[in-house]
Amino acid sequence: MRLELDVFWAAVGGDAPDAVLKQWKGRVRSVHLKDVARDAPKSVSAETDIPPTAFRELGQGTLNWPRIIRAARAAGVEHYFVEMDFTPGEPLDSVRQCVQYLCGVNLCAV
Repeated sequence: MRLELDVFWAAVGGDAPDAVLKQWKGRVRSVHLKDVARDAPKSVSAETDIPPTAFRELGQGTLNWPRIIRAARAAGVEHYFVEMDFTPGEPLDSVRQCVQYLCGVNLCAV
């Protein structure tokens, strides 16, 4: 079985994304990357419980991206997707900001 992990939904569901990656090492082939706002509700219910303002560009929220990317590499992740369910402005601007963040912390060559 292969898994595709969305780090945002893992985090709002109460799991540390890097811990999930370690737990399922060798089974997670792709990850969806988006950050979580500091005031985002923690919920394991439907997506409708999470407001659009809970989604943040990488580096603008609470997730520890260097730790997550290290865990993803160690787990054998092959594909990384910058994904924004909701953006404060133009979606492509948010994606560009995410890629700039990854490159700025030397993680863009994942």
